[in-house]
Amino acid sequence: MTQVTEADYHAAKKSKNPKVRQEFLDAIDLEDAGEFVRRINYEIDDDANTSMDCGFNYDVMYNYSRILSPIKPLRKSIIRVFPIAFKNYSYEFFLSVLIDHEGHHARQDFQRPIYSAKLTNQRSSTHTKPELRDYLETLQEIPAEWNQLEKATKRNLSQKERSNTVSKINSYRGLVSSYAAVFGRDWKLDLSKILCNSPYDDTLREVYGIN
Repeated sequence: MTQVTEADYHAAKKSKNPKVRQEFLDAIDLEDAGEFVRRINYEIDDDANTSMDCGFNYDVMYNYSRILSPIKPLRKSIIRVFPIAFKNYSYEFFLSVLIDHEGHHARQDFQRPIYSAKLTNQRSSTHTKPELRDYLETLQEIPAEWNQLEKATKRNLSQKERSNTVSKINSYRGLVSSYAAVFGRDWKLDLSKILCNSPYDDTLREVYGIN
């Protein structure tokens, strides 16, 4: 499958027509993330404070049943893309966030369903401390950001985009370390539970000293 071009991205960005943008998303080659994603949906929500998300986290029961489904095709994720993604991103970074970041979350849900289901349960529970919820969600972000960084050269990301990704990884690591100390948890052990079968997660294991 041929990847969409920068011209295709800017045409979708300029159009603002939901149909045009959905057609653009449908044409994207998700590469190695494709086997974990059911589809990409364009969501018309100008008030959304995120550019993309994976797994329909707002729909707890849907997400829970999807992740734990014994039928593997049903475990595939739906990635949502919001209007803001067409405002602030370069073509290269758009693909990086969609394929390398959100696509990695889809891999996490597919390959590590038990942890993803537990995380969904924690998110939905009114008894979960906000700090613990932040800790669990931040753990999930580290491998996705790392995957983006490892593929930065392939995506031809700018130096600023690479530096911002490094800063986010360092910030997330500092945050989980602080939360782990408060909750008496081993953040490396918790992180190991969501690392996937991918060469980039293997590199993360090596760098962080995770067995």
